[in-house]
Amino acid sequence: FTIMLIPALCFTLLMVCTGKRAPLQFPQSENPRTADPPLWDLDSSQVVHTITLFDQVALSQYNSVETSHFVPPPASMEWGRVVLSWNGSVKGVQFDRYGALWVDGVELLRTTTPEPDSTGIHWNITRDVTEYSMLFRKKNGGQNDKNNLTAALAIPTLVTPTYTGVLYISAKLEFFAAEHNGDHSDHHPPQPDSNRASVVEEFPQIIPLKNPIVNSSSATGNTPWSVMTAIPDGQAMSSLFSLPTTVKDAVRGYIDLYASAHACEEFWYSNPPANSTGGVCGAGSHRQLQIRINGQVAGIASPFPVIYTGGVNPLLWRPLTGIM
Repeated sequence: FTIMLIPALCFTLLMVCTGKRAPLQFPQSENPRTADPPLWDLDSSQVVHTITLFDQVALSQYNSVETSHFVPPPASMEWGRVVLSWNGSVKGVQFDRYGALWVDGVELLRTTTPEPDSTGIHWNITRDVTEYSMLFRKKNGGQNDKNNLTAALAIPTLVTPTYTGVLYISAKLEFFAAEHNGDHSDHHPPQPDSNRASVVEEFPQIIPLKNPIVNSSSATGNTPWSVMTAIPDGQAMSSLFSLPTTVKDAVRGYIDLYASAHACEEFWYSNPPANSTGGVCGAGSHRQLQIRINGQVAGIASPFPVIYTGGVNPLLWRPLTGIM
């Protein structure tokens, strides 16, 4: 019997967006499209339970964090897959905005929004979050039970007489029936990490190493994004944690790292070697993410260059979002 551990790490290269791109109007543009295949053939008749996290939440402030408390599914319920479904809409003039969604401090989605036109834009995101199922298996003790879960949503945005677009976001968790008989592998989504997926589809213990929601505070001015901000060649971010006694027999653990670049780091791959006068972003064009546990290197990764909506040449991207 193998017990697996997956800490959810949110050490993130995020800074305040200071882009100067002026939004343009494209009244003939369609809603965003994607070339990626769907998760799998989603059959709504197989949904055994649905939890609404957010319902048409209006986002118009830069440092606001929306939260909701929800009751886990009944302890006796069985499910085979859990899907996070995200729906967004925006109308008017607005920049692309980055954002994320957390459940009890564990980041389930990092995303970016499209730039709308005067007629408005709608988009949908679905993500298989089955491997995080243990998050939703807390004891269900009713609406006032201390084991209830907290979902948090943050998309820094700003609404002014010029930038009129208000973001409306809905998100829900859909639990699909477990498949007990027959070969239904065609119904399952592709797994991005075959080695990880071959070991286990659901991790018994999930630990957020850096909880940006708990550590943010309106009193101190800290936001989830400022809590996660890392500066190139700056002080390393650190987090102290102890393994629970329930995972003393664990033989393997995984760390999920979410990283995205903004402000002077948005075009890090074209930055000059050092800062110069005139406000030019520097620190060179090489970035490497390192994770150390007790001083020992546990993982190294190179960030993927991302061109956000409107980046480099706005005509290439509007109204599509960048790869994220």
